[in-house]
Amino acid sequence: GQELSEGRFEDKDMAFHTRVRKGYFARADQEPGRFHIVYAGETILDIHENIMRSVTAKLREKGYAV
Repeated sequence: GQELSEGRFEDKDMAFHTRVRKGYFARADQEPGRFHIVYAGETILDIHENIMRSVTAKLREKGYAV
């Protein structure tokens, strides 16, 4: 039983998280080849498939997957 603290990132207020989110979206716009936006409004299965397609494509592009 001990509860573990998630850490200081989770302790930040919503304004902090909003700034971080906006920062990542800005980077994704500037460097679309480096970032993949995952929309969490989909089903877990759809999110999983979306991530797997993106990661697999990147691995193939780099020659690590067939």
